[in-house]
Amino acid sequence: MARSRLPERYVGAPAQVPMIEIALGGRKSGPVRCRRPWNGISVKNSFERSPTSGWVVGVAVPAVIVDAPLWHTALIMMAIGGVLTLLSLALALTVANYLSRAIRRLGMAAVAIASGDVVRMPKTHIAELRDVSRSIEVTGEGRAAQPGSGLSL
Repeated sequence: MARSRLPERYVGAPAQVPMIEIALGGRKSGPVRCRRPWNGISVKNSFERSPTSGWVVGVAVPAVIVDAPLWHTALIMMAIGGVLTLLSLALALTVANYLSRAIRRLGMAAVAIASGDVVRMPKTHIAELRDVSRSIEVTGEGRAAQPGSGLSL
C-alpha cells in the first residue's frame, strides 16, 4: 500500500533491501534509514512486526519532511541566539564605555590634585566611583587650603 503522487510506481514494487532484511530477520520493531535507489532521496522507515501473524508493516517518509521541523526550530534558535549575542555585546560596550569615562575622570582629578588645582568631580550613579570622587574632592580642597600651596578656593 502506498500514498504518493505516483502510487503506481510504488505499489507492487519489491521492497528495499533493508526492509527485506528486516522481514527475514528477527527484530520486532524499530527505525531504518535508507535511500530510494531510483531517485537517491534519503528516507526514514519505521517498521513493526505483528506478534500474531509475523507480518512486517513498514512506513517510509522522506527524511526532509521528518527533519524539517527540527531544522526550522534550530535556525530560529540560532537567529535568536545571534540577536541576543549582539545585544549583549552592545550593552557590554556601553557599560564599559561608561565605566572607562568615569575612571578616566578620576585619573584626571588625581593629576589635578598633584598639580595643586581645585577639583570638582561630576556626579556618578556608581556608588564606588562616587565615594572615590568625594575623597578626591576632599583631598583637593584640603591641599588647596594648605598654607604655601599658592592655591585659593
